[in-house]
Amino acid sequence: MSRFALLLTATAAACLTTAAVAVPTIDPTGDFLPTYTGPKNGDLDVTSVEVINTGTSLIFNSTFAAPIGTTTGGFYVWGLNRGVGAAQFGALAPGVLFDSVLIIRPGGTSNFADLVTAANNFTINPAAITVNGSALSVTVALALLPSTGFATGAYTFNLWPRATGPTGIAAISDFAPDNSNIRAVPEPAAWALMLAGFAGVGAALRQRRRAIV
Repeated sequence: MSRFALLLTATAAACLTTAAVAVPTIDPTGDFLPTYTGPKNGDLDVTSVEVINTGTSLIFNSTFAAPIGTTTGGFYVWGLNRGVGAAQFGALAPGVLFDSVLIIRPGGTSNFADLVTAANNFTINPAAITVNGSALSVTVALALLPSTGFATGAYTFNLWPRATGPTGIAAISDFAPDNSNIRAVPEPAAWALMLAGFAGVGAALRQRRRAIV
């Protein structure tokens, strides 16, 4: 087998391994921030987060310890680091880096706020938001989330719920994951297309070898 073919095989195996472990990031139950002063209800306690990259959109999935809507006025903020993210919570969460936010208010007005260029701000279509018991999902086109330096596949994310009533940091109940960001994972269809491409290149190499022989 040629060195290039071996490289293709190794790359395909690595992709399959990565796809197999692409599971939501678990966040501990009951880990309310010590600075939080709002109601400690389950819908403000994140239990898992995941961002899926379809190639054209990002799907932001999250689950909580109680059904969404348990806390009146509670809402959810996804921080995005598109390339120039900063630790805007200081010592509270130095690993949570973001340069824009998705603010999700189930049943209300949700929006994207670009903290670098306000001209990119927009309102999120309510049809893009799905609530199913304790699960919350929102889909946003990648074209609406312009890079500030990263390739779109390198964007990172963190989710924090907020209560109404308290102000500032005291309103933030949880960070998911704690003090760090996650990367998006390609959806299974994207992996399938990638592996199909590897298979096609492999077939072309085999045909080329037979022609040479």
